[in-house]
Amino acid sequence: MSIVDDTWIVTPVRGFVQGKSRLAPVLAPGERERLTRELLARTLGAAIAACTRPDRCIVVSPDPRARDYATGLGAVALEDPEPGASQSTGEASLNAALSAGATEAARLGASRVLVLAADLPGISADVLVRFTRASSPGGACIAADRHRRGTNALLLPAGAEAALRFGPDSLRAHREAFATLGIPLGEWHEPALAFDLDTPEDWARARRQALLQGST
Repeated sequence: MSIVDDTWIVTPVRGFVQGKSRLAPVLAPGERERLTRELLARTLGAAIAACTRPDRCIVVSPDPRARDYATGLGAVALEDPEPGASQSTGEASLNAALSAGATEAARLGASRVLVLAADLPGISADVLVRFTRASSPGGACIAADRHRRGTNALLLPAGAEAALRFGPDSLRAHREAFATLGIPLGEWHEPALAFDLDTPEDWARARRQALLQGST
């Protein structure tokens, strides 16, 4: 079973060096870089397996090494349109990057776009396929983080990029934005999509559950 042919996956990557800065209390810079690379490998592996075609996966990043890594797997890579702002973690720049990725997906033929976080250690192709089949025709579907505040996956119709509201309290912001556009928004609860790796506590949990086999 795979994702239907009209769906592309867009993943933002801050960068191998810049990523996971909140884990600095427990991981050295080189360890964080290896972790970010492993998480991207896991995300792209699941996305490519779900799509069955790597060119339906788009990575948006200011880091040329992350882009090279993505293209090496056959995915499409886009340079972040606001790289300086992205490195300062501004949500406006993140949404601009995701909008650029969604626009490119539509240009390539997508009718739907799945925006997927790159820090989900439990991600799998099966989870992605089930998530993309959860939305109603013409509607959107969201998977929140385990705190029920953030957004870890968002499936939206192509052309609905104006609803992108990633950043603090994005679950509420996305509900409001899709309501304003008149697009039905379903909510899907899945542990593998709810657990994102951001804090030292998350790192300890991932290690306990053996979700990161190749990491320090």
